[in-house]
Amino acid sequence: MAANKTVSPLETMGERLQQLRKAIGLTQADLAKKISISHTQMARYEIKNIYPPADVLKALAEVFGTSIDYLVMGDHESKAQASINDAELINQYKKM
Repeated sequence: MAANKTVSPLETMGERLQQLRKAIGLTQADLAKKISISHTQMARYEIKNIYPPADVLKALAEVFGTSIDYLVMGDHESKAQASINDAELINQYKKM
């Protein structure tokens, strides 16, 4: 039985991408198709820890529901703030 692993700022961006991808049940090929890049390029981002360009980072952050800061730096505060902002926006929408 595997223990739940929490993301640490010490992990690489590639490790964060892989963990987030697996958490939502996508393969590298699925995620690559979803953000309109090649499977090979997605593998490079995860395995070789190559940093994607800004447009790809933005697409990844949207798919994962997190911030670009979190993807690149492992900044939990930015991830938490993004979640709070999303929750507030949803609540405002429901009130309308």
